[in-house]
Amino acid sequence: MNSMAPPIQEKSHFFANSFKKFSQKKASGLMAKYTLGKQVNVFYNPSNPRISTLEPGRKDGVMGALLLLFLLFLLGAVSFYRPSLIVEFIDYFSNR
Repeated sequence: MNSMAPPIQEKSHFFANSFKKFSQKKASGLMAKYTLGKQVNVFYNPSNPRISTLEPGRKDGVMGALLLLFLLFLLGAVSFYRPSLIVEFIDYFSNR
């Protein structure tokens, strides 16, 4: 036994983006993929090594951003081709 190794205390599982709520299935998958004692590749920013991740690339929020972009495009098209519809919409909700 190595007396220099720090004691491992496993009270809860912590992931870098712990502010996110993972489903049970996703959390179980991450825990299985990154088991205690397993060697893993860590990707980091060379100019600021405090910024690091186990899985590079942005995988969340892409569909939400595309949906928002589509809705803004649709709103712009309606505003351009039928501005009276926007005025009616505003009047309808402001007089309620």
